[in-house]
Amino acid sequence: MTSSEEQNADAGKAADVDDPMQLRAGVVEGNPLAMLQGLIEEYARMGWDADQIAAIFDNPFFAATHGLTTQFGRARIRENIEQTLERCGVFRFDTVEPESAANPLPCPDTATPLSGERNDA
Repeated sequence: MTSSEEQNADAGKAADVDDPMQLRAGVVEGNPLAMLQGLIEEYARMGWDADQIAAIFDNPFFAATHGLTTQFGRARIRENIEQTLERCGVFRFDTVEPESAANPLPCPDTATPLSGERNDA
């Protein structure tokens, strides 16, 4: 039995009584290059830069990304990261808290009807 067959057999295994919530991963057919590009783009849209994205591909704790590094090699992963970031950029944002206003605008009185409306209450 090959490694991927063993992983797929393990993925179909019933939940363990001791750990029924343990996640199981399995290998599926598909296009690894499309998955690579999709994962890189997803991390870029979360605001990660090239070094942060590359680090997750080097970490064996993350099976999918590390498996792609094993398949394609670090140089190809880094090349795809750079190409994807050139194409779609990195989403960045800042949160700005407004300073409290000395004279804030009053809130509209919700009990007063708008012009032209009747308030029969």
